[in-house]
Amino acid sequence: MGSNTNNLNLYKASPVEDANDTFNIETMLNENWDKVDDTVGNKVDLQTTQKDNLVGAINEVKTKADEAFQAGVDRKTEVVDALNSKKTITASTIADLWSALVQKIRDIKEGSGNALKVDVLNGKTFTNNDGTEYTGTMPNNGTVTITPGTMNKTISQGYHNGSGYVAGDSDLVSANIKAGKNIFGVAGNSNVVDTSAGDAAASQIISGKKAYADGTLVTGTMANNGTVSITPGTTNKSISQGYHSGSGYVIGDPDLISANIKAGKNIFGVAGSSNVVDTSAGDAVASHILSGKKAYVDGELIIGSMPNKTGGYTTDSLTKSGNELRMSIDSAGYFSDGAYLRYTDNDWVEANIKNGVNIFGKVGTLNEGLKIAQGTTTTPHPDDPWEKKFTLTGLSFRPKYVFLSVKDDAHVYFWDIVSDVFHTDSISSPSAKIVYDDGFYLEFSADRYLETPVSWIVFGD
Repeated sequence: MGSNTNNLNLYKASPVEDANDTFNIETMLNENWDKVDDTVGNKVDLQTTQKDNLVGAINEVKTKADEAFQAGVDRKTEVVDALNSKKTITASTIADLWSALVQKIRDIKEGSGNALKVDVLNGKTFTNNDGTEYTGTMPNNGTVTITPGTMNKTISQGYHNGSGYVAGDSDLVSANIKAGKNIFGVAGNSNVVDTSAGDAAASQIISGKKAYADGTLVTGTMANNGTVSITPGTTNKSISQGYHSGSGYVIGDPDLISANIKAGKNIFGVAGSSNVVDTSAGDAVASHILSGKKAYVDGELIIGSMPNKTGGYTTDSLTKSGNELRMSIDSAGYFSDGAYLRYTDNDWVEANIKNGVNIFGKVGTLNEGLKIAQGTTTTPHPDDPWEKKFTLTGLSFRPKYVFLSVKDDAHVYFWDIVSDVFHTDSISSPSAKIVYDDGFYLEFSADRYLETPVSWIVFGD
């Protein structure tokens, strides 16, 4: 049995096994040629100008490869020359690998710095961080000498070679400079002054002492009093004419303080304390001063004993005069803010005052004749779910007559308590009736006699 080739998968007949087989043109030739043709491809797709001649096409590819190689060699030579012109640390050769040349390119030191042309001496070249070569424009001033004056003198812009100087002067010493002045850091001598403003006469200078006035030496004749002490009094004391040594003084007194001076008075500029007063006019005694408080009377400290009344005080002493109501204060003392007198009368209520009349803030509700009260409730009795019971309390009078309206006048009841008669429009009388001093109680034998709401009106006295 035949086999196939490894690369193109062409069929190969076995000399032994296929020796007696008839030669099969399709299998042995045609199929193999198709496989070769498919593998080689379409010659039209060749990228060479030679498409019909395989050798020509291969030679053309070799020529192009040789040209590319030579171009690479030429470019490499240019790169080597460029690197060597940059004076890299290690010289470059054509034998260096491209990777080595790339690294040397990376190792090239670029221009750096921030100098401008005005920062570099005129005619000198440099580069900064933009990599461009520049020529400096800084002026070269060489050696410069400057003589000081009253005004600042400009130092020329540019380069100075270090041999220039600012001129000095041997007369620039303190002894030649006026006191209080400073010339180039040299302070004037305190003895060197302009005496043109001096106008002192001999009588204005201490006897025996000398001074210059307007350029002239003057010897003084003023009396020398030395040290003088003066004790103040109620009248002025003269200070002797002449010189005083400065050790003299006007005698002081530690008691000359505000706390020791009467209020409203001023002794040598010290104002009296407002607390220091002449108490001789005082005549209060301890009972005139609030308890625990202190006061001075006729030079003496007095502690008060007057009671301090606070809060409320009940009084039973009540009198009237005309339309005035007077309450007596039964004990002496001081009534502080908020203290008050109290008189209690349980009859002083609105119900005992005529309706509309205001007596000491209470407005009366008393109507002459029968009293009346009315209202509406939705719960006739708190423990009566069947609405059989009705309780009303809290009135200010004892009931005499009662009207009840059940369920918006669906049923009306009238109870004449005075005559003990109960009137209804359609239902029987209550099974229980109780009268209280401030209300009443009703109970019916059947349910729902008092369906809510229940309105009521009560009269009494």
